[in-house]
Amino acid sequence: MGRAQVLQAEAAGQVPCFHMNPVLLKPSADIRAQVIVQGKVLGNRDAGDYFNDTSKIRSQAYESLNLLQNKHELIIIEGAGSCAELNLRDRDFVNFDTAHEADADVYLIADINRGGVFAQIIGTMEILPPKDRLRVKGFIINQFRGDISLFQDGIKVIEERCQLPVLGVIPYLHQLDLDCEDSLSPEISIDPNEHFDSDKVKIAILLFPHLSNFSDFQVLDNDISLQVHYLSKVTDLSPYDLVILPGSKNVPRDLHYAAKWKTQLQKFSGQIFAICGGMQILGESIDDPHGIESTDPSDHLGLNLIPLKTVLQKDKITQQNSFVENHFNCEVSGYEIHHGVSTHTEDKLKYFCESSKDGIVYKNIIGTYLHGVLDSPQFRQALFREFTRDYQVPKREQDPIDRIADHFEKYLDMSQFR
Repeated sequence: MGRAQVLQAEAAGQVPCFHMNPVLLKPSADIRAQVIVQGKVLGNRDAGDYFNDTSKIRSQAYESLNLLQNKHELIIIEGAGSCAELNLRDRDFVNFDTAHEADADVYLIADINRGGVFAQIIGTMEILPPKDRLRVKGFIINQFRGDISLFQDGIKVIEERCQLPVLGVIPYLHQLDLDCEDSLSPEISIDPNEHFDSDKVKIAILLFPHLSNFSDFQVLDNDISLQVHYLSKVTDLSPYDLVILPGSKNVPRDLHYAAKWKTQLQKFSGQIFAICGGMQILGESIDDPHGIESTDPSDHLGLNLIPLKTVLQKDKITQQNSFVENHFNCEVSGYEIHHGVSTHTEDKLKYFCESSKDGIVYKNIIGTYLHGVLDSPQFRQALFREFTRDYQVPKREQDPIDRIADHFEKYLDMSQFR
């Protein structure tokens, strides 16, 4: 499942299930993605091949929709991409076709923070086919900054042109502390040019071109005791306490990028923490005999900073896991989602978790397959107290899901939803 759908399930008080995200496309290159249907990997597809015939995947998606309709009184369906891509309309089933299948009302949400809100709403309505246009019941304008009174004329223009109501203008909510869908928060600064704060733990996250599982670091971004930098350009790592190598949607491709950092990583004296693909990249080799993340079967030399070899298998490991890790003796939990199977190449090496043979602890490097491990307050506190003894995990004043729910209730006319 995509992280956004997991978060939405949690917000609704439901156990996440792949039927809530029956078709998942995980990009592995600019025009190539891994296709996952009802929780099972179908394989990698080029965009052209995928859109040649979506009928079978469509039927499986509607099967999931039907199962959910029989179980729940209310279903909220989130479209994907643009609902007005005319070149794909005859093959697109994740927007209006699904709304027709479910006999659902449609509300268009426009992001005014990106600009062009009139073009977004009025332009979309102008080019929608009549059948689709009749589904739309109103508009929501999200992430508004500034004086709302100055936008009243704008609301009037939209409502007159479209003959439909604007149900609410939602002000921009800072420091939301919710996982982004599949990308870094727009508030994140990349390669920032700022001084280093001696009172904070300084963290560098290498910004792989195909970085995955952005939510692994959300908890760090919102911690005022940490100074987190996302680095896309090779730079001196010596000012940092901790360097993180994240997961990757395409390890062989990101390996070429990571190789530029090898010298800096070799001489780095602080702690290195690597998750999933980041750990594989630090190893001796990555073999892809089935062409899982490459166009063809291939072998790749890793950075050779840890004694670990990885082979990408056809079947993907997808599981939740909890264990006591081996470095700080803390209980951690999270999830695994990887094709790679990694093995130590030296005897008597220390695992990140002995019981599940997960990962590695070697010199100043910690590696694990467990995504979400940094969400564990106990582990986070133990990790950062290596750099500052008085570090304390910050307490949330309010659950972020409750906070955004209160925010929307304040600015959205809920009475107009049927």
